[in-house]
Amino acid sequence: MEGLEVHAAVNRNLHLRDIFAQDPKRGVRLKVEAVGIYLDYSKNRIIDETVALLLQLAVESSLHSRIDAMFRGEKINVTEKRQFCMFPCALLKRRRSSPRE
Repeated sequence: MEGLEVHAAVNRNLHLRDIFAQDPKRGVRLKVEAVGIYLDYSKNRIIDETVALLLQLAVESSLHSRIDAMFRGEKINVTEKRQFCMFPCALLKRRRSSPRE
């Protein structure tokens, strides 16, 4: 987390116009589309180092295992001692397990 905080402080004043000027293909590289959802990260003040630091944080905090626990229905909401909102998760789980036509 400390690396992200330093990175944020150093890059706080970056302007999107400068970031696009340095990386004209970021509009193509920093977009994702899946299951009908389109995300465009290019219009955020992130650079390749930001993405690398966020991925490192995900690994260090065991994000993948926490996501798996959420889909298993484990009580991951430690403040309220209950499951994550399971209705959307149940729908996704059902979609993943149902045979596709």
